[in-house]
Amino acid sequence: MESSLLKTIILVWTNKLSCGIGDLIRGSIGAIQYCEKRGYRCIIDITHHTISGLLKTVPHEYSDLVQENKNNIKFIPATSIYEYLDNTLKNEQVLLFFSNFGIDLFNEKPSIHTISSIKTLLTPNDMFSKYIDTKINELKISNFNILHFRLGDDEIIHQKASDYTKHINRLNDYKDSNSILISDSLHFKNYVKQHSPIFTFNDHIVHTGVNKDINKIKYTLFEFLLLTKASIIKSYSVYNWTSGFVMIANYIYEIPLVSINLLEIKDSGHNFDQKCMNKSCSFLRNRYIHNNIITHCCGQCKLNNVHGPDCEKILMDYNFNKKCTNPLCKFRLHSNINNNGGTHCCFACKDKNVHGPLCEKILIV
Repeated sequence: MESSLLKTIILVWTNKLSCGIGDLIRGSIGAIQYCEKRGYRCIIDITHHTISGLLKTVPHEYSDLVQENKNNIKFIPATSIYEYLDNTLKNEQVLLFFSNFGIDLFNEKPSIHTISSIKTLLTPNDMFSKYIDTKINELKISNFNILHFRLGDDEIIHQKASDYTKHINRLNDYKDSNSILISDSLHFKNYVKQHSPIFTFNDHIVHTGVNKDINKIKYTLFEFLLLTKASIIKSYSVYNWTSGFVMIANYIYEIPLVSINLLEIKDSGHNFDQKCMNKSCSFLRNRYIHNNIITHCCGQCKLNNVHGPDCEKILMDYNFNKKCTNPLCKFRLHSNINNNGGTHCCFACKDKNVHGPLCEKILIV
């Protein structure tokens, strides 16, 4: 079929978006998956974002349309994106928008087309390729793994330093001789240099939704692409979700990912099977004890009697000691009973005998 006859959605990255690199890429994955399921054409246009100065860009027949509308691109929240697309495309042939979609898309195994499209999208241009080669040569470490510390927006945006004692202890617990530290906190990187021999680049990475300096975005994108070359990623986050940075490296590039947060929860002896203290709620308490909501399934349930995006929605009758049905796997079933039909610890284990970004990696005891 001629492309002019296909419904076409164009996901447009612009500097007006307050989205980090993880959000930009996740939005692109969501748009590609949506179109692939419906037989639509998907275009990811990055030409009006600073990051386009680092990646190869390809013009398309709607480039002029994007240019004309670059200041009026609608941002559609993840909570309503599918409804918006379905309803709007009933009457529109071509649609320009941006959405970061939701992390639920990581529950779906990526197609070959999705993987290929994202890798093509993130192809460095000649200038950036030379920069990457130069930085890689500084490593002098082969077959490296990554220790990733996501310390939050106060660090990356507001440059607020904090007490790093617990974080340096975590780092020392999980580092290897071939580990490289990646973090959104320059203060933490500098602190680590004084307290640990682990290698880290002394570059000031930024949140691409806030800072549009191409040199600093260059540092940020380099650290993301470095993740895609690692043998394994061990990640810690101050938030009760895994960083999009590392989830995408696992999801698209199949780099093994270990959540330090989940390992700490397991080691803490936290009782998973206690009911949320909201009497009208049927879910278990949230397992992310560092989120200060150990009494409820989520903060929204505690405050407003509704369930927020961070609620795990684990029903009281969930069997925490039932093993993944892959005979080679030692982990328990995923706690989300809608994941993989309730049969495996994660999609990647089900399909490839490896563990994906949403695998909880909790051993049967």
